[in-house]
Amino acid sequence: MKKTNTAHFAALTLANLSIFSTARASAPSFNRDIRPILSENCFLCHGQDPEHRGGELRLDIREKAIAPRDDGPAIVPGKPEESAMIIRILSKDPDEKMPPDKAHLTPLKPAQIETLKKWIAAGTVYQPHWSFAPPVKATPPSGSPNPVDAFVRSRLAEVGLKPSPAAPIETQIRRLHLDLTGLPPAPAEIDSYLADTSPDRWEKRIKLLMESPHFAERMAMPWLDAARYSDTHGFSIDDHRDMWAWRDWVIHAFQTNQPYDQFVREQVAGDLIPNATPDQIAATGFLRNSMNTHEGGTIEEEYRIAQVIDKVDAVATTMLGLTMKCAQCHDHKFDPISHKDYFSFFAFFNSSTEPGKGATNSSTKPVMEYASPLGDGGMEGIRTRIAELEFLKLHPSREIVAARESWEARMKSAPPSPAAFPWDQFTPANTKWIWAGNPLPEQTVSLTKEFTVSGKVQEAWLFNTCDDSSTVTINGKPAGEVSLWSAPAVKDVTTLLKEGANLIEASAANAGGAGGFVGVLAVRTEAGWNVFPTDATWQAKAPGAVSPTPATILADFGAAPWGDVTASLKSADAGGTLTNLLAIPAATRSNEQWVAINAAFLKSGNEHALWMENMIKTLDVEIEVIHKDLKRGKTTVMVMDHKPGIRKTQILERGAYDQPKGDEIFPDTPSALPKLNTNGTPTRLELANWITDPINPLTARVQVNRLWQMVFGRGIVETAGDFGNQGSWPSHPELLDWLAVNLVENGWDLRHVLEIILTSETYRQSSVTSPEQLEKDPRNELLSRSPRTRLPAELIRDQALAVSGLLNAKLGGPGVHPPQPDLWSEISHFGYIPPFTSQIFLPSRGESSHRRSIYTFWKRTSPPPSMVLFDAPTRETCSVVRGSTNTPLQALVILNEPQYVQAGIELGRRMIAEGGQDPAARTTYGFRLATGRLPTAEEKSLLAAALERSRKRYESDASAAQLLVDEANPELAAYATIGSILLNLDELINRP
Repeated sequence: MKKTNTAHFAALTLANLSIFSTARASAPSFNRDIRPILSENCFLCHGQDPEHRGGELRLDIREKAIAPRDDGPAIVPGKPEESAMIIRILSKDPDEKMPPDKAHLTPLKPAQIETLKKWIAAGTVYQPHWSFAPPVKATPPSGSPNPVDAFVRSRLAEVGLKPSPAAPIETQIRRLHLDLTGLPPAPAEIDSYLADTSPDRWEKRIKLLMESPHFAERMAMPWLDAARYSDTHGFSIDDHRDMWAWRDWVIHAFQTNQPYDQFVREQVAGDLIPNATPDQIAATGFLRNSMNTHEGGTIEEEYRIAQVIDKVDAVATTMLGLTMKCAQCHDHKFDPISHKDYFSFFAFFNSSTEPGKGATNSSTKPVMEYASPLGDGGMEGIRTRIAELEFLKLHPSREIVAARESWEARMKSAPPSPAAFPWDQFTPANTKWIWAGNPLPEQTVSLTKEFTVSGKVQEAWLFNTCDDSSTVTINGKPAGEVSLWSAPAVKDVTTLLKEGANLIEASAANAGGAGGFVGVLAVRTEAGWNVFPTDATWQAKAPGAVSPTPATILADFGAAPWGDVTASLKSADAGGTLTNLLAIPAATRSNEQWVAINAAFLKSGNEHALWMENMIKTLDVEIEVIHKDLKRGKTTVMVMDHKPGIRKTQILERGAYDQPKGDEIFPDTPSALPKLNTNGTPTRLELANWITDPINPLTARVQVNRLWQMVFGRGIVETAGDFGNQGSWPSHPELLDWLAVNLVENGWDLRHVLEIILTSETYRQSSVTSPEQLEKDPRNELLSRSPRTRLPAELIRDQALAVSGLLNAKLGGPGVHPPQPDLWSEISHFGYIPPFTSQIFLPSRGESSHRRSIYTFWKRTSPPPSMVLFDAPTRETCSVVRGSTNTPLQALVILNEPQYVQAGIELGRRMIAEGGQDPAARTTYGFRLATGRLPTAEEKSLLAAALERSRKRYESDASAAQLLVDEANPELAAYATIGSILLNLDELINRP
């Protein structure tokens, strides 16, 4: 499978032993001090890209920079005062100065200019870019058995700083648990550690946590960002795809401590490994996490090319730390990656049958059936989700449920049933929509009819409706109101009529658009039925009119634009079935009874009916799609395949899909990196072996840097996705290389490297900052104290669930849908027929809504809002560094988001149930649950005062307690308030 060129690696290592040797010598180091200045200010026009180069001058190559020129060499080694570069940097002449004003760059600072002068004076020594030279395992400085401490303390000593003292032991334990599992330690876990007196108790706790499945979940979180994992396709429709079993594969790989080189190789080329297993093929889902679309008018080749480009970016950024995408349209302006290099790399991924147009409501071929390696293959989660969706078919949303309850109340208070209307006497052809003249917007008219009833009235019914609303009286007595033309009313008006002369009157209002009124009065006497419909015999009076005139006929009843709206009333409760159903208490109704009630509600003409109808159709499609997985006992995963000769690769002019040019390009790696040794045309498997070959100077460095970033919040190289010229200089370059070589030497064992980091005294330092540290190490780049960084979005939520006792720790399975605002339907194609999946947010119920955040269903066009507000990426593209912002919205999330409120309530319950009888003991217990430590005397006092204020408030206002905890329980409400306070502590949202 993989060949390691160890001899070549050793030779390169010996040749580059000095790559960091001048890092802190008296003369400036080209890599550390000079390259960043030139890259930021000069390489754009004087780098490798000929398209943007100013003349022929190149400053990235020594021979070019010192070569004779008409105006003198740009650099004269040893003589900065004669170097044109320095002369022009210092020039005041707008036509001479560099960088020129039109470049819109910040002028070089005096300190930068002095650094350039010193470098030239010292002989203008160039170095190959540090990250393209093999890492060297230098001997750690003396003074500490742990190499992390040795290198870190050496750097601190250079600026006159000493390490900070160790943090309190409870803080260390909390930090370790959060860093390794993403969950806080329970008090019992802290107590067990404190009770252990063995000298290796710290190492034992590290190993114990690494064996936890939660360690695997924690390790997978940043990988999902890098792999742009999502449960939907992306782009406009953004409907469902199945990739959660690939996510489970990632968790399982970390759970089994799969060597990192194998982890990478299988994701890049698992399908090409001889006798590949289903797990190895499924691993290539990493490459298939690209966005796609199936919209009409999609140009398939355009999107196929975009998907290949995304694969290049994901592999280059995640595994190599290269901004290779900058060479998609032209030569890289800063790094030695040409336009041709880019498409040589592109060619590795250009031989799959993956189409440019995605599948609808499902995964896009090529796919494979695959059972999750965790638990029961995810089938329990699918069964749970189907049950949730079936429940939502009966009770779709709070708005629908409220509308249905109002409809029920009206139906119960308006006996007898509308079905009792003598529909056989109804003659729509003789019934008209009428008005006073032509309807005008915001017009209210008066409509009347005098009629005679011959004989004693035995039964009388009124059917009426209006666009938009009307109030009807008979003989001056109210006969009913309607407020929506599609929801007509039928009312028993027997008691309002009399033998002889009668008068019916309607006040009809139009709020805009079409306007019209319909009324049919059916009266039964001994002689039979008399029917009085709206027609031209009615009198109508518009606002301002002197006297009424015959009503204007607008349309036949049943004709456009209104149509026949009697159907829902005719079948509303034939035989009294609906009346009987509504008499059953809601809490005891069966699913079948709810289906019948919903059917009647849909026919009622309620304004929510169309929405509910679309909702049920959508739910049917959602259930149908995921039921396929349940039926076969497996889900699907989008995977890679390889079809040699399926197409040829050419350079794309400006990266445009429809602008191929030149000869065929064959797969190859960037020329600035070690050569790919292979016979014949290389495939992704050769690429995977090259990425993980120890001679590759980037892979191990990039990964140990990301481990460092996970632990300390910032990598040794701060720009974790850019190890090129524009990237950051390593804060501890020798340590980075020591860890990288150590990773390879120990079989690419990530746990081994993590253990070295976590057993260091550097890791266990206090985060308390001194004035001297702020002066000499303001950004804590030298690690003079433990970083105090905000926890990732997922960990903030998971911690709240864990502390409150709500957390459902089940491993793996399909994505879940904890509560969030339904933003999906606002930006999607909800209501489109036939429906698309994932167009409306359908919440989970019960324990599944309390799963860890790594399992939250991820919709690219509308990611979970509470996580996005805490800087989680959208996962539309590869992301290896998360931002960290502080906004008022973040505070509002923890104070008001439903699950955080619920967590506060449940933490309050825990204080009451588990904290004893004394209020101080209860709040102390809650504080320790949340922070892992006991409160100080001042903190106890503050908690006691807050509890007392809350108790008084809720005892005097039971409705406020009811509103908070859904029961008239002032004590619980008071402790729930304390729970919310604890979850909002700065100590809980930041790494201790």
